[in-house]
Amino acid sequence: MYFLLYKQFPFEGDNLDEKISKIEQGKPELKDRNNHNERISPKAISLIKKMLLFSTEDRFNACQCLQHGYFDYE
Repeated sequence: MYFLLYKQFPFEGDNLDEKISKIEQGKPELKDRNNHNERISPKAISLIKKMLLFSTEDRFNACQCLQHGYFDYE
């Protein structure tokens, strides 16, 4: 989902150790290099943050994702 919206990977770094550190911290790069962030809804950003948490206890599972407000089609 992140890659589809941002057209880049969520965790970038100059080397593998830096990427792993960012993954463990659960801090994805949420700024689009092409400044398209304003076209990505706050609900989408909220869902992406929950999906990319490092802790499996805190990270959303598939059912939780489907119940997220991003999928409200009212």
